[in-house]
Amino acid sequence: RVDLDALTRDRVHDDEVCDIPGIGPIPVATARQLLGDSILKLVITKGTEALNVTHLGRGPNTAQHIALLWKSPTCTVEGCCRTRVENDHREPFATTRHTRLDELDPLCEHHHDQKTRKGWALTEGTGKRPLVPPDDPRHPKNRPKPRHGLNNEERSAPRPTPATQTQEPASFGIVVERRAVSHAARRVQPEMWSFTRPRDCIAA
Repeated sequence: RVDLDALTRDRVHDDEVCDIPGIGPIPVATARQLLGDSILKLVITKGTEALNVTHLGRGPNTAQHIALLWKSPTCTVEGCCRTRVENDHREPFATTRHTRLDELDPLCEHHHDQKTRKGWALTEGTGKRPLVPPDDPRHPKNRPKPRHGLNNEERSAPRPTPATQTQEPASFGIVVERRAVSHAARRVQPEMWSFTRPRDCIAA
């Protein structure tokens, strides 16, 4: 793996990377020679974030596998430096039906077995982090559930008095409605009226 800037410049500066995971740093000139090798693969990035890819298969494709070598060359569990790893889905593939780079955690065989068979889980976050048992408060399943409703303090707290609203908007609306009806009635021709007034309503 080698940073693009280092490869272009032919030397490494500051926190740039040019190395072989599990072996260590190598000269940029050596990396250049390996670029033509059909056996060894180099991941060329600009910065530390590798390209994120979504794959509909169960396991990572070639691009994702190489990107994982860049991002996580060893087991994700804090304190474990094993390079022989198995790529684990944070959420079961049977549920998501896809494989994403940001949802994969490389785990060694021992830690993968703990997660799969014994219910252990990585704590929230990314990169190196602890693997905890099911009864650990940091286990993702032990996260506090969203609170619904009000607690006792919120129930007893005085509620603000609503501001007095003027009735003018409602009155104005009624006036406008009456005027609209009045104007509509004026536009109706006499022959369009289809009802007759009761006799007790006829003016003398």
